[in-house]
Amino acid sequence: MNIPIYRAKSNERKNSYVEGFLIGLDEDLNLCTIRTKDDYIGGEICYLHTLSIHFPDMLDSQGNEIFASLQKDGKGGDIVKYGEWEAEYTMMFSSHFGITAENLKNIDDTGFGLNSKLRIIEIQE
Repeated sequence: MNIPIYRAKSNERKNSYVEGFLIGLDEDLNLCTIRTKDDYIGGEICYLHTLSIHFPDMLDSQGNEIFASLQKDGKGGDIVKYGEWEAEYTMMFSSHFGITAENLKNIDDTGFGLNSKLRIIEIQE
């Protein structure tokens, strides 16, 4: 089953990100709730403007999960370096050109890049 995992900056713990299942959104307060794998009761309140998504098999060259921002400004998405020239990109999800596991597998064919050459360096804050 290909269930996406979400990540967002915690509203409860300073400078900490939470990964898990998205279980709630409050756009008026700019907050979301993420339940971690170990959390059986509720979830952790996080900042909606830092929400990003990871699909299974969306990995960098070292096997790390790549998270793509769900925001137009790229906040919360992974910043990756690509290839020999060390070009930096912020991973962002869009419905027009969605970053999905399948797209990353097929990036070879587009000439845009190779996930075998991607390396996560930090999170866009």
